[in-house]
Amino acid sequence: MKRCYAFLLLAACAGAFFTGCSDDDPSDVDPTTPPEVIEPVQLPAPEVLVSEVGTTSFRATWNAVPKAAAYAYECLPM
Repeated sequence: MKRCYAFLLLAACAGAFFTGCSDDDPSDVDPTTPPEVIEPVQLPAPEVLVSEVGTTSFRATWNAVPKAAAYAYECLPM
């Protein structure tokens, strides 16, 4: 019975060893060609409107800039 288990284990290991995945690399891509570089685009700055200014708070609004992924604001001490 131990020989049967050893044979089954050997067959499973051989099957796992000889099984492989297909090649994922596309055949029409030339590895010597550098990739296309996409230059960043300068977007216009949003027009910020400040309202409801208080001693410890304020409200800032702006119109959306097309194709903008995010907005950042830095508040510096005066």
